[in-house]
Amino acid sequence: MMNKIKVYRRRVKKLNEALLVSILANNKSYFSLMNQFNTFESWIRVVLEGR
Repeated sequence: MMNKIKVYRRRVKKLNEALLVSILANNKSYFSLMNQFNTFESWIRVVLEGR
């Protein structure tokens, strides 16, 4: 049972990374967004919160 959970978490992590990469690739205003926010972490937080 624990192994299934680990595999699931790994898949979710890979899916999230792929999703993030696709968002970055498709977002033309990515660099202007990066200029608005001080750190990459705060930008990620904004993306995840949907603001």
